[in-house]
Amino acid sequence: MKLKRTTVALAVFALFSNIHTVAALAEVTEKVLAPVKTTPDREADVQARTELGKLTEYTPISGTVVDQEEIEHLQLVNNLLELGKRVPGISMVRNMRIPDGGKQYTENRIDGMRAINVNTSVFDEVDMANIERIDVITGPASALYGSGALGGTISLYTRQPPRELQAKLSQELGSWGFQRTQAYAGASTDDGRFGFVLTGSNMENDGWRKNTAAANQNAAAENKNGQAIKVFGRLSDSTKLTLGYDQLHYDYRLPGALTKSKWEQDWRQVELGTFGQSIDDYQTTSLRLQQLVGERGEFSLAYGRIADDSTGYGAGGSGGSNNVICDDTSALAAPLAAGTTVKCRAVNNNSSSYTNTLKAGRTVTESTAALYRQEFDLAKSTLYAGVDMFKINSESATYKNAYTALLGQSGFWAQGSLYSAGSRTETTETTPFVHFEFSPVDKLRLHLGERFGSIDYMVDDRTSANKDVSMTRRGNVLRSGVTYDLAKGHIVWANWGETFNPQSTGSMLDSAVYGTPGRTVGAVLSPERGVTKELGFRGVFQSLALRYDVTYYNSESKGFNTTRDCSAAEQVTLNGGATCKVYEAAGQLAANGLESMFSWAATDWLDLGATYTNARAYFTDYVANGVDYAGKSYMAMPRQRLNLRVGFKPAPGWLVELESDHISRYYIENTNTLGSYQRPDLFNLRASYRSKEWSFWLQALNLTDQHYATRVSLTTIAGQKVEGVSAGQGNSGTYTPLTLRVGISYKF
Repeated sequence: MKLKRTTVALAVFALFSNIHTVAALAEVTEKVLAPVKTTPDREADVQARTELGKLTEYTPISGTVVDQEEIEHLQLVNNLLELGKRVPGISMVRNMRIPDGGKQYTENRIDGMRAINVNTSVFDEVDMANIERIDVITGPASALYGSGALGGTISLYTRQPPRELQAKLSQELGSWGFQRTQAYAGASTDDGRFGFVLTGSNMENDGWRKNTAAANQNAAAENKNGQAIKVFGRLSDSTKLTLGYDQLHYDYRLPGALTKSKWEQDWRQVELGTFGQSIDDYQTTSLRLQQLVGERGEFSLAYGRIADDSTGYGAGGSGGSNNVICDDTSALAAPLAAGTTVKCRAVNNNSSSYTNTLKAGRTVTESTAALYRQEFDLAKSTLYAGVDMFKINSESATYKNAYTALLGQSGFWAQGSLYSAGSRTETTETTPFVHFEFSPVDKLRLHLGERFGSIDYMVDDRTSANKDVSMTRRGNVLRSGVTYDLAKGHIVWANWGETFNPQSTGSMLDSAVYGTPGRTVGAVLSPERGVTKELGFRGVFQSLALRYDVTYYNSESKGFNTTRDCSAAEQVTLNGGATCKVYEAAGQLAANGLESMFSWAATDWLDLGATYTNARAYFTDYVANGVDYAGKSYMAMPRQRLNLRVGFKPAPGWLVELESDHISRYYIENTNTLGSYQRPDLFNLRASYRSKEWSFWLQALNLTDQHYATRVSLTTIAGQKVEGVSAGQGNSGTYTPLTLRVGISYKF
């Protein structure tokens, strides 16, 4: 099975509609619009025009579709690390194309609804057993996508009720205490008017990384379990209602950064004071109504709500300071009576700078989307008009431990006085949009649209300073594209799109009280604005069974947040004469590169695949702390990435794939003067057998047992800037030696 890189058809799929629900609606009425396809049939001719209303790879968008067959082949545990090797555009720092995890350059969607607001953390919010398909879209795409998606969009689609009774149970075991159980079951009535699907999973992973603290031997342990239900009903031949509810518990430890010198000596150990833990409980509810209007119109209305109760967080590289890890969300209620017991576990780092605090937070994300689609005979045109509404409400608080730090390290925790009241932030985004596409001549299709964004920000500062602040930012973005048939099986496409990213709420708050030397003064800043241009070629040489998809892109964005020293006059007016810094929307960046994927069915028993990226992200105008970064590359941005795959099919149902992954040397910090890192090439072996009922698989990851780092960067450890080897969430987010996994599943 090969990854299919395609233009992920814009309208209904990632935003407001869903391929399965639309297709299913067609079964009971002749009035329904033709189903939208997000990926071409395996045998389909790229040149072939589809029926009116079907959007195929003629849409001028760059992206990759990872379907259910590919998901089952990969048996993903860490989606980003494993997909990032095979899919162009996923950076090493949880963002698309631009490796800056704190920026909102990536839009996240679940079943078409907006999800988490920063980087690529959407994978944390969905149980892997419930994912049907993953769409990775690079670049801003069309007016039907978010206004700030400079890097791209990741859309997860959850399982839909099957047409007939289906059930599946799988079990996996692996190195370092890994085990995972997944199951799903679903069915629809014979007339197709009602259906349901249930999914559930549990993953336990002790992890390979270890530390010497008795209370936290497994420094990379993780547990992830989830349950979900989705039901639909056809209220009439032209009306469909779908309801969903998901729960996900994700408890993971963060091994933290390790100094490179210690990593070279023993890459399994953990640096004291850098590890931690986080516990998230997600609850997701969703509703979708689809209504046909006449012969060629369709209206859809969708609502989604994700509540995340997060408890505790470790140091994660802060140089010895750790928070206490708590399992009780009552820590959010402030203030509790002194001495109230909160169920917590010790995180012992043997550090004198132990903070001896506990922390809890809650984030609620609500997304509403309405879309009307109308088709016309004239020039085979289609009009889309709708509105996106997105709201995030987040709050957190930190409390002192009522017991001493020594007792705390022994496991005694109770909520004491408020350590930091924190703040509550609220972001409300309302964006009407319109998109129109048409074909003035048979081989040409044009796309044009605009988004009309309005974003309200509010910060409720709960500290004694009570520095509440709010702002509203408005910005329109244009998106356009064109596709043209070059020859049978080959097309060229182009895309031009604007982006609009208001500054984060953190920039509006002061870092300390008035008069404190070195204080950073909050400011309400102008939004960051960008433009991306893309040119692509895709097609298939039918006689060779060779498919290709190549995209060149160039992005520029101006106005990201920076800080500078206050002038003498500003010190007097802004900080009582003391030294200070002030925020400015003065930074500028650029990103350009070539993204490509190739697949060749060489014979009936041999498949070849390749993913190659040659890309750069760098600063064009950026000065901070007296350092001019103009022309400097972003850290953790390898210029070249090459992933090669050879698949053998020795017998029916069997697939044995050898994967190699190469990345070029990259800088470990943004001045490009303090070092670089060259990761060794990695190899993975995956073998599987699949029949109608049974499936077996065996994976050997890091086949040649390489000593490698997931990422190397300049990191603060024990209060000093050092060359550090970073680690992510749990065992699946960090480096490991040769790792084996074996699994079996049965489909009832």
